[in-house]
Amino acid sequence: MTTPVTYIEKECKTLLNRMKETLFTMRTYSIRLTANLYSGCVFDCPYCYAPYIHKFNEGATPQEFGTKIFVKENAVQALDKQIAAMKRKKDYRPEFVDLGTITDCYQPIESKYKLTRATLETFVREGIPATILTKSDLVVRDRDLLSRLAAEGKAAVGMSITMATGTEAEYKAFLEPKSPSTAKRLEALRTLNAAGIPTYVFVNPVVPFFSATEASIRPLFQQIAAAGTTNIFFGVMKLNPLTWSLFRSRLEAFRPDMVEAFQRLYFKEGTKELLRAAVPSYAYREGLYRMARDIAAETGVGFSCEGGLYHLWLNDWSDCERGYNYPTGYHFWQAVQQAGGKPLRFSQLADRLRRQFPVVRADYLDALAGFWDQDLLFTELHDVDKLVVDGENRYRWLGA
Repeated sequence: MTTPVTYIEKECKTLLNRMKETLFTMRTYSIRLTANLYSGCVFDCPYCYAPYIHKFNEGATPQEFGTKIFVKENAVQALDKQIAAMKRKKDYRPEFVDLGTITDCYQPIESKYKLTRATLETFVREGIPATILTKSDLVVRDRDLLSRLAAEGKAAVGMSITMATGTEAEYKAFLEPKSPSTAKRLEALRTLNAAGIPTYVFVNPVVPFFSATEASIRPLFQQIAAAGTTNIFFGVMKLNPLTWSLFRSRLEAFRPDMVEAFQRLYFKEGTKELLRAAVPSYAYREGLYRMARDIAAETGVGFSCEGGLYHLWLNDWSDCERGYNYPTGYHFWQAVQQAGGKPLRFSQLADRLRRQFPVVRADYLDALAGFWDQDLLFTELHDVDKLVVDGENRYRWLGA
């Protein structure tokens, strides 16, 4: 029996949220400002990491993430106040705002409330860059606004697609039961590309034993290329304790015979990425990502992947956000790699980031220096080595 979805209107004091400069943030995210217009997501994918947020919504549990959706009805009014306050600061610099890091801003209820469209109208008026990651073809509704932002280099749209059209029949009812079809998302990509809006495809997460196979990945990359998108960001499913609990409960109904296989891959043979969520072993990920990279090269599309396997990247997916984005772990690694085997000093990295990323400020570099000095910045990278010279940490690429 399908549980009905309940929508609850609520007011928010603020909409924009600035991420803290943790090691995970610095290594992973190209943005720092987020705006989640809804809390909860009706697409309700079993691998989603976001249900934890419902612990902070009164009267909701993580298990209700897909059936109890909170709507921030005064979001635009709260946004207007925050933008005005930001622009009064002497050091204000425009930077990307990510619409929907813990929800999908184009889930079906957006057709009614139009909060995402109203937010984009505000961004156009105020010159605020917007980046979006969605599973929904509803995004094409707002291509007029996104095109206006894109004309100034202030828009990027990521489409989350994890299965080729031929894989859906077997796995979509389990992995993505309520999201639009792959075909609809590919058509949305074609429309966005035709409108001149920079796009990338978030092939993340692929799920071991199901969608993390060559039989699924190869046709998907071919379909992405045919839609006109050349940026792909790839990654395998991560499992924190809550995600594993939610994923396992559905897996037991879908394929109870596979529970032990996931337990073995993630918790017996796997590891924790940056001491956070469980992932398969480095050897498993390196093999899977290398296969996907080779398919991307054969297909003629770019390839980036998570987990610090920067040696496999064919291009930098976040180039579509260039100008208003932050550096990620790839850019730290690239600075070391391009030093050609010579030990890199922090001052050299800082100078490089200031030149390449206009949004970088002193407080960001102070936090980055802390991770550098604590020998944490290159954690879990297999091709970067630390040297101490005159009491200062320096880092050298081992591939030279």
